[in-house]
Amino acid sequence: MWCLLCYEPVRQLTPREPPRPTNAVFEPASSPLKSRWRKGPTTFGPVGRLAITAVVLAFAPWGGLTGFGSAAGPLTLWWLLGWSVTAPVVLRHVWRKEEPIDDSPGTLDDVRARVQA
Repeated sequence: MWCLLCYEPVRQLTPREPPRPTNAVFEPASSPLKSRWRKGPTTFGPVGRLAITAVVLAFAPWGGLTGFGSAAGPLTLWWLLGWSVTAPVVLRHVWRKEEPIDDSPGTLDDVRARVQA
């Protein structure tokens, strides 16, 4: 027997035995809750996110956005280019969804289990 595409000899494979049935039950992994408004391990809560957004918008080259004829100088164009590249990256990082931190102290048994672990 020959392959009809490359004209190489075809190797015959031996069939495998079918898999044995198991009694194991697998539960699908639940996806963790993710939020943009609750504080995560590497992100701030809503106050920090809004403050960082305000700071990023405050550094926007507002004079360069009204038109290039009214720009303060050639450095405004460079500022506009740098800000338009950096601001989306920073805001995307700040506003990404993340698994929130549980700030509740829990019961005394929970605290003991965390300390012993």
